[in-house]
Amino acid sequence: MERFRGTVQGNRSEASRLGHKRLVTSCNTWDIGVDCQAYIDMGGNDVIVVWVTGGSHNDTRLKLIATVRKVNGQIEIETNESVTSLAE
Repeated sequence: MERFRGTVQGNRSEASRLGHKRLVTSCNTWDIGVDCQAYIDMGGNDVIVVWVTGGSHNDTRLKLIATVRKVNGQIEIETNESVTSLAE
């Protein structure tokens, strides 16, 4: 069974992709964008990492925005500024 699901909605209907061990997706304009990578860490926890990119003409990952993970039933959000936990 796939563990990760990514969706996209454009001018037409929604499309989705499934990933068993990881899923990588991006959303961008010509000059700015974001990359998201979902994977399973060494402890078996789901992790999603979000990066700022230079857009479609420069897809280099410029800065880490956040790391989101689920550990022991708790969702943790880590940014360069702080770590936030959300109760389910």
